[in-house]
Amino acid sequence: MKLRQFFLFGFILCILIINISSIDSDLEGDDEDSSSVEDSHRSAMAERSMDSRSYSGACASSPCEHGGICTPRGQRLFDCKCVGPWRGVYCGI
Repeated sequence: MKLRQFFLFGFILCILIINISSIDSDLEGDDEDSSSVEDSHRSAMAERSMDSRSYSGACASSPCEHGGICTPRGQRLFDCKCVGPWRGVYCGI
């Protein structure tokens, strides 16, 4: 993600550009002049859909051993749910 900042009428506006699979997607908004937050509208246009099952984050390398089930907690953290007699961080004990 990239962050663009603009200074407009005494306010700093931050616009995120989301990059998924090398495709940039700008946040888009209405061109209306608005005097309140309630009147403003912002939306993100998704050019490709992303199935939640396709995102594996930290589980991409299959860190859980002996049939353990990996649950990602962000891009680098994960939990292994061990099966049978196995235990430990990687279900290797």
